[in-house]
Amino acid sequence: MIKCLIWDLDDTLWQGTLSENGEVKLRPGIREVLRTLDHRGILQSIASRNDPDQASQKLAELGIDHFFLYPQFGWGSKTDSIRKIAQEMNINTDALAFIDDNPYERYEVSTYLPEVNVYEADDTAELPELPEFQFVISEESSKRRQQMMSRWVRNTFRKESTSISDK
Repeated sequence: MIKCLIWDLDDTLWQGTLSENGEVKLRPGIREVLRTLDHRGILQSIASRNDPDQASQKLAELGIDHFFLYPQFGWGSKTDSIRKIAQEMNINTDALAFIDDNPYERYEVSTYLPEVNVYEADDTAELPELPEFQFVISEESSKRRQQMMSRWVRNTFRKESTSISDK
């Protein structure tokens, strides 16, 4: 059972490469896939080699930034990004899925995290129909992202309060 789907951005979530000219558009059907998975309680995140400010701005511009928790942007390994997302969400890696257009990235994740389900970008539209993405939808599952966001805000506030009181 998949608890979190981790998206690559360029040529996976959207068509085009953000760093080349900033002109990207969502792949067909992406909004519906994001909504469907979110409604089922499947969390979503990002592992991308993009500038964090530019990517965050584009996600907001496209009106989909709210779907993604603990996104990881940077030039390091996607495997490391996936591990960090799992740690931040407190989810075992065997409950993660990763989708990317790049065969090397998929190979790397499959090799170093063989328990993670890995998908090609061309499989995007079919993801909600796959058995591992099927859930009995409940009131609780449909609010899982909001609950995770609340937890993140509480933890961030505690960390900030602790660091202020230590001074």
